[in-house]
Amino acid sequence: MPASPIYRKKRPHQGPNKNELKVSRGEAESRAKQQAGTLRERFPQVSRLEVRLRMITPADAVLEETRRVIGADEALLLDVPCLGGCGNGLFLLMEVLQKMLSSSEESHEGLGICQGVSYMDPRNICGTKLYYHIEATYS
Repeated sequence: MPASPIYRKKRPHQGPNKNELKVSRGEAESRAKQQAGTLRERFPQVSRLEVRLRMITPADAVLEETRRVIGADEALLLDVPCLGGCGNGLFLLMEVLQKMLSSSEESHEGLGICQGVSYMDPRNICGTKLYYHIEATYS
């Protein structure tokens, strides 16, 4: 009688599946909104913010251009993820906003350069630029 062939089982998947990742992203996003608080809670003297963003690659291609108005009761989420060639960069506009409002400025503009590791060459930084303009309306 011939020996039966030996079949190997498939290796079990090591990480979470797509649905689990999607749920965890949603939970993280809602947790971030709760922790951020609203504009009224964080800065009661400010009634409205207008934030204009323009993200540009190192080769001067526009990735995104947005204008956002934040009312007093909206969540104050201002840290912007980099859309360039790194995948993990983050522009910390909340720090800029805190400095701006602590000195009672009505508007502030500036430039941030992503310091994340580039996908193209891990020895270089991403270099994506974020031009921002923030205007505050005080109560």
